[in-house]
Amino acid sequence: MQCRGEHARAAAMWERGRQIAADGQARLLLDLADLIPPQDPAQEQAVPAELAELAPRDFEVAGLVADGLSDQAIATRLYLSRRTVETPLSTVYRKAGLPARAALAGFMALSGRAAGA
Repeated sequence: MQCRGEHARAAAMWERGRQIAADGQARLLLDLADLIPPQDPAQEQAVPAELAELAPRDFEVAGLVADGLSDQAIATRLYLSRRTVETPLSTVYRKAGLPARAALAGFMALSGRAAGA
C-alpha cells in the first residue's frame, strides 16, 4: 500500500531531523519534534459515518460551529448570508441525527473534526 510507504518515509525523515537537532543541541527543535511525532495511519481515527455523508460545505460549517462561531460569524467568515449558513446546518443536524447546536459542537469535538483542530 502506497500510504504505508509514504508514512514509513515520513517517519524516517522525522527521526533523521530529530537526530540532527539532538546532535546540534537544538532543544527547541527537539521539544517541537516531541510535540508532533509522526502518526501511524492504522491508528488514525476513522471519520464517523455521520460525518462521511456530509458535503464539503456542510462539513466546513459544522467545524466552525464546533469552534464556537455563531451563524452570523460563520456567514462573515465564508462570505455567505446568514440564511445560507442555516441550510447546511439543518442538513448536518438531519444527517448526523443531532438535535441542537451544542450536540453538533460536542460531536465534532469528540470526533476530532473541529475546523480549528
